[in-house]
Amino acid sequence: MSTSKSSWLDSYRLQITDNIEARAQWHVPENGLDIKAADKTEPRAHIGYLVGYDSSNIYRVWIPTLDRVIRTRDVIFKWQFSYKDDKLNNITTNKITKQEVETLDLEQPHFTATADDLYTTEQLDQHLEEMEISAAYSDRSPMDLTKGTMSPSRSPSPTNSTIAVLQRPTPSMESRHAYDIPGYLPDRHNNNALQALHPDIGDHNVITGSRRSRAKKGQDRVSSNFFTYYGTFATSLHPTLYEKITAITPKTRLHRDQMPEPPKRFKDEMDDCWKKGCFENTKVTLFTADAETLPLMWVYTNKFDEDGYFLKAKARLVVRGDLQTQWGDTYAATLAAKTFRALVAMSTKFGLLMFQYDAMNAFLNARVPKKLYCNTPEGFTTQFGALLLLRRALYGLKEAPLLWYQDLANTLQDLGLKQIPNTPCLFANNSLIVFFYVDDIVVLVHPSKLDIYKEFQDKLFKKYKLRSMGQLNWFLGIRVVRDISQQSTWLIQDAFIDKVAHKYNLMEGATTLPDFPMAETNLEPNTVVDKALKKRYQQLVGSLAYISVFTRPDISLTHSILSRYLNNPGEQHLRAAIHAWRFLVKTRNFALKASALTPDNTGYSIPGTAFNPEPIFFGAADASFADDLSTRRSSDGYLFKLFGMPIDWKATKQRSVTKSTTEAELYALSHATSEFIWWNNLFDQLNFKTDITPVIYCDNKQTVGIVTKATERLQTKLKHVDIHQL
Repeated sequence: MSTSKSSWLDSYRLQITDNIEARAQWHVPENGLDIKAADKTEPRAHIGYLVGYDSSNIYRVWIPTLDRVIRTRDVIFKWQFSYKDDKLNNITTNKITKQEVETLDLEQPHFTATADDLYTTEQLDQHLEEMEISAAYSDRSPMDLTKGTMSPSRSPSPTNSTIAVLQRPTPSMESRHAYDIPGYLPDRHNNNALQALHPDIGDHNVITGSRRSRAKKGQDRVSSNFFTYYGTFATSLHPTLYEKITAITPKTRLHRDQMPEPPKRFKDEMDDCWKKGCFENTKVTLFTADAETLPLMWVYTNKFDEDGYFLKAKARLVVRGDLQTQWGDTYAATLAAKTFRALVAMSTKFGLLMFQYDAMNAFLNARVPKKLYCNTPEGFTTQFGALLLLRRALYGLKEAPLLWYQDLANTLQDLGLKQIPNTPCLFANNSLIVFFYVDDIVVLVHPSKLDIYKEFQDKLFKKYKLRSMGQLNWFLGIRVVRDISQQSTWLIQDAFIDKVAHKYNLMEGATTLPDFPMAETNLEPNTVVDKALKKRYQQLVGSLAYISVFTRPDISLTHSILSRYLNNPGEQHLRAAIHAWRFLVKTRNFALKASALTPDNTGYSIPGTAFNPEPIFFGAADASFADDLSTRRSSDGYLFKLFGMPIDWKATKQRSVTKSTTEAELYALSHATSEFIWWNNLFDQLNFKTDITPVIYCDNKQTVGIVTKATERLQTKLKHVDIHQL
């Protein structure tokens, strides 16, 4: 049954392909051409010709009378008639002629024309404009004019631009065109109904409508007598739609036998899945028929390195997790960016080596705790059957990230590491520190503990299939540049900045690059939303968030301001986003730097400021009072540095209205203190001792007095913000 159906469909498609140009009768829908109920004489169907199809029942039909190609299902074909042998193939030319001739009651002009009697198109138009209609001309009948010949003195000599030959109509041509232009075509919109004219004087002979000048009327009379001239050259001046349609490249459709060979990597992926025990053969039973069954899908991608060079072609077998109806907890924790920066700073100070690994097919290492069935991919049903039992956390499964996180965390604990409280993805013991972000794993070890590290590495390789990437150079798109001899490390995202600038063409029209990330901070919400502008703005601000969180604290406030207008941006907001990215392009070589301590071990020395060294670890908080003019809220922020590297920062708008600068500063200091406590707890868990008292800086004396004095007292002479007057 399936074979006969397939052959019938193939023959049907072949029939459509072989009948291109077949005559088609298209039924006009009631709302298709804005046909009103009173238009009783408007056509309800049009004759056209098949020029292609979008599917087996959606056709592309050229309608000559409408001068366009339509897509429709409501069509009846006359396969025995085609465009080439149909009389309607001259409808485009006749459409032009119809504009020049009002009726068919005119007698065919009979005059002999030679090449010397011809005008070019430009000369004829100029001649008609310059003609003066005299009284003697008005006394002559139209037929007297058409029987005469144009004066040779006014006829130009033939040139290359002269239209070549004016062919005299033959009886066959006259019979062929006779039916194309009817003598009367009713048009209720223009009120061109025939009227009876009588020679008697009366109101019935009064011509209604606007009056025309005598020169205009004369030009119409002359143009109507030259309808043969215009009709002859209409084809050359205005090519038919048939010629245009045949020049269009047909839509390419590939047969299943013409499909390119599928990538060879899919066999390796399938073999790897079976080696890991991802699937298990099962039979279709009443139980499996009622159980949840998900389809599988192939995803083919190309892998590139950090510089954009091709590495390998990759095939990934994924499950359609979007079709899952039952699932539990799906949240999987990831490493915080501030934790990564702090670990890099400590590695720089203590000379820790940083080794990186990539877990290949990481999710497949985790087992699925429940029974879940999948349909076997096409091409493997003969080998594995129609139904498979899913045993591993295949990519696409909603719980896959969480299952992999739990499996890796349990493995690290079995290998002797302890998870740091309140810090996901960070494990440590007395010899090793391990952190990971999904399938990227980094191990920190002191050179004196390399034997312990190698033992740990061997055990990890037995558990997972890992790819060793050597010393840490890239992590989540961040370039890690390290100089062990100078005890310095830099974190930079120059490649990401160049990528975004090239992707969105941000340097177009830029003559100079700005020195500051934002020129204007007080932006107004837009009332009219442009979807294209909104999408571009959200993409730019979203990319700005990524870089402001990881390596660029100097644009943190800029991102905080721009993110307030994600739903209602305007041209002003888009210019501000582009301005911020151009600032990043100019400063793309800016990096976060961590360096070792000074010999006295009391502080971190900045070049040129050796007499005022920074502490090993410190924080600072500040606020800007009522700087948001629309809400009168204040902005605040904080920054923490470890061994000279900024490791934690934030710039945002406060959630409530403060009534003085002291109150705004107190809010900022409170937020910074909560982060300060979190950092102290992390250092204690990592056995990191600074041997000094960490401090938080604040530039408001009254705020400092409130938090240091035993007696709480708040006095200020500044003008408060009264929200009731806004």
